[in-house]
Amino acid sequence: MTRSERTSIPPHPRILHVFATFDAGGPQVRTAKLVRALPETWRHRFLAMDGRTGAAALLPPEPGCEVLDVPPPPRGFLRVRRLRRLLRSLRPHLLCTYNWGAIEAAWAASTLPGLPVLHHEEGFGPEEIRRQKRRRVWFRRWVLSKVQGLIVPSRVLEGIALRDWKIRPPYLHYLPNGIETGAFHPPSPAERRAARAALRIPEGTVACGFVGGLRPIKDLPAMLEAFATLPKDAEALLLLAGEGSEGEALRARAGELGIADRVRLLGEIPDPLPLLHALDLFVLSSRSEQMPLSVLEAMACGIPVAATAVGDLPEMLREQGLVLPRAGDVAGLGKLWTELLEDEARRRAAGEANRRKVEKAYDFARMAASYRDLYESLLA
Repeated sequence: MTRSERTSIPPHPRILHVFATFDAGGPQVRTAKLVRALPETWRHRFLAMDGRTGAAALLPPEPGCEVLDVPPPPRGFLRVRRLRRLLRSLRPHLLCTYNWGAIEAAWAASTLPGLPVLHHEEGFGPEEIRRQKRRRVWFRRWVLSKVQGLIVPSRVLEGIALRDWKIRPPYLHYLPNGIETGAFHPPSPAERRAARAALRIPEGTVACGFVGGLRPIKDLPAMLEAFATLPKDAEALLLLAGEGSEGEALRARAGELGIADRVRLLGEIPDPLPLLHALDLFVLSSRSEQMPLSVLEAMACGIPVAATAVGDLPEMLREQGLVLPRAGDVAGLGKLWTELLEDEARRRAAGEANRRKVEKAYDFARMAASYRDLYESLLA
């Protein structure tokens, strides 16, 4: 931005962030960290369309941030009318909307002159894994033609936005996720010993892990089935960190597969770093992802990753030199897992390659600067 453009930004710009849900997830965690990196004079309000605000604890203290305590708006045209009234009363300088579940807020704002809208698309829910719904394609194309910018974190989504939603530069922005490589780092020998001791991981055991929501889209039953294919004499432990609707079913499935004694469900953890420092291998079995922060964090800690080839994961993990199985390929995931389990040197080399890739391509400071530039251009 030019100097004159920066001076035209309001002294205390008000940004309203509208999420489908504000429970903790990749976009919510990223936005909470971004808020901390933006000027303290900026004011942020958060609205969850479903009324769920579990990620509020991630935000910095007021007065800079406020999570709105309003009832979830009704569906259909009544929702758009309610959102329009809310926007008029709040008078934000910039509206940021996130994913399909919040796109009606972008629609409502398009009828209000002078309110720029920045929409974010992070990926698809289970109902659109195989194919986008035609009605949603047309609706996205129509609404997104009215906004001032669309952000996507992956090349896969960038291609979809160009091809299907007909969004063109300069309105389309590819901004890959980034993490703080100083905060997420390979452990020292002392840190690794302490982390494994805290989790009671036996000496000589290969600790494999996952961090994320226990949701159907993650296809965690496939992860358990792949783990069950590992050699019977393999000294391996699987640690699943997170909460969600699949927890009880996963416990039951582990029992059916005869691996309950080697699978631990840790629940929600406030800080993933100690777990990552204890791991030898990170595993992801998702049927749909774009650029998961959990994988970037594992890579930054120098951990090799066994994952399914969805979203930008093949590009993210290319330097590992490992072939990823397709989504749902239990045998392929089990084969890759076994190969890594049996080859410590290969794990070490893959982990070192992952750390170098994050430092080069997915640094948080670079991402935050890109977001700030875009916000300021719209605020001006």
